[in-house]
Amino acid sequence: MKISIRLSVLAVLVSFVLFVSFLLIYSINDRFNDRLLALVVDDIENVVESCEEEISSSILRLQNANNLLSSNKDFINLLKATPEHNIDKIHNINKALEYAKEMKNISFIDAYENSCYLFINSAQPMESYLETRINYGPHSTCVASSKSVENEEWYKELLKSEHEMYFFELSDIPNCIFFAQIISNYLEPGSEILGVSLVTIDFESILRKHKSIDNKKFLEIMIVNESGNVICKSDEAIKADVAEFASEYSNNHNTGTESLASVQIGKMEYLACKYDFEFGMTLVAAVPADEGLITIEQISHEVFWIVAFILIIAMIIAIILSRIIVRPIERLATFMNKPDEKEELSQKVKESRVREINSLYKAFDAMTKRNKKLLEVAQHLGEQKKEAEFKMLQSQINPHYLYNALDSISWMALENGVRDIADAASALADNFRYNAKSSEMEITLENEIEFIKNYVKLQEKCRKCEFKFTVDMLEEFSEVKIQKFMIQPLVENAILHGLGRGNRKMSIKISVMSVDDELRIKIEDDGIGFDAEKLNRYINGDDTVFATEKIGIINIQKRLQKKYGKEAGLFYMSNEQGGLTVIITLPLNKGEKSDEIF
Repeated sequence: MKISIRLSVLAVLVSFVLFVSFLLIYSINDRFNDRLLALVVDDIENVVESCEEEISSSILRLQNANNLLSSNKDFINLLKATPEHNIDKIHNINKALEYAKEMKNISFIDAYENSCYLFINSAQPMESYLETRINYGPHSTCVASSKSVENEEWYKELLKSEHEMYFFELSDIPNCIFFAQIISNYLEPGSEILGVSLVTIDFESILRKHKSIDNKKFLEIMIVNESGNVICKSDEAIKADVAEFASEYSNNHNTGTESLASVQIGKMEYLACKYDFEFGMTLVAAVPADEGLITIEQISHEVFWIVAFILIIAMIIAIILSRIIVRPIERLATFMNKPDEKEELSQKVKESRVREINSLYKAFDAMTKRNKKLLEVAQHLGEQKKEAEFKMLQSQINPHYLYNALDSISWMALENGVRDIADAASALADNFRYNAKSSEMEITLENEIEFIKNYVKLQEKCRKCEFKFTVDMLEEFSEVKIQKFMIQPLVENAILHGLGRGNRKMSIKISVMSVDDELRIKIEDDGIGFDAEKLNRYINGDDTVFATEKIGIINIQKRLQKKYGKEAGLFYMSNEQGGLTVIITLPLNKGEKSDEIF
């Protein structure tokens, strides 16, 4: 039984969606709930940790501000100055108040209700004109004599304490912690006591702010002192049993810190953690365990409905995708099974909304069109191959000619002295210039003959011979194009192989004529001659005739036939003068502008 591609795609998509949905719903009660509980716990821990960091940071900034005051040269000089006039005293008090305000601003980044007091040591000159009374209040900034607090318990404890900071609470200012520090003279040895700084921190505002993050209404945060008393809490309505638990929990060294742990408070289960500060303070946080479970249950219901909605949407998308993808493929398959050569694919089927399907349509349509051009491409490649072989053969003749010319110059130098070498070299240079200037594969017949005339003159200089060189050619053939170096190697062979021993004269004649749409170029010499039959056999492919390869004539023969076909080529015969005649035959076609060989 064959199944269509549409049903296959639809079945795969639906099965995949059902499988993924089943796995998600199956694992939601275990792994998902555990993960959500971990996320809720992490969220609460982050809030508590952030609260702890802000409290610690406030204490640290307070210590740094006091250290800056102890090492401020201007402030120290101000305390030690003895003004003579009352107006100077007022000025110094105002300057001291500015230092107190600056310390307050450095200590607190957030705008909590806090105060800053400076109590100047009675041993300092400035203390003599300061007040000896102080009233504690919110947002206060005051500079007074240390005599105003000498009898207070916190001042005595600070002087006796080994710590640089001492904290305490006042019953008439709840939820505020007072931090007292000794201001020493760090600029002079001996650590002279300049006075005492007293700053309040509104921990209640800090605790409430962090409880309000992400609406943590069930989270309770408290600060417990060293005696186990709750000195500050995030909510006045905290249950008594929770506050009692915080007191016991802070002093229990067997309990863990910083991470939420399950504890029992009364009849309810809580998650609790604690952070220890300096000076015996502890931050305790507690949250009912039900809060996390309620959150998880809500999220589970939301996830269930989301999964159901996604499943329905996925089913609809699967059906739509199967129609969009499968229908165009079916149309393409139908057209490929029953192709209409007279009608293109773009006209047979409708355009698809799927880009890849349209690419298939265009590719198949283009493939049909490309097949029609394959024969033309194959023919063009064949012509390119012929051209490459022709250029290779053409390149062989240049070094062949150069070697023979240089050999002639060497022969002349050994035989006749030095003077004639200059003339021979000059003629050879002219030939080189001609070869370098013309990079074309074809030149006019007139230019080839001019080149041969220079070559014959060079041979006369080199060999001390007399050559009679004549040309019989009508003017109409002067512009006919032939392959470069097609005639010169044959003239060169006539000179090299036609001169006999002791013979210093020789005649060479070039004749150009047309016979039955063929151009015939004849080169005749009256030299000692050669076996014409062997030469004809060699150029026609019998390479056993000679022991060594005859590059010049075989190169010309191959170039002619590569360019013009089997009808073109060389033919040797003996002549009446006893020498050798070679005839070049190639087709002749006169174009509209100039005569061309092709």
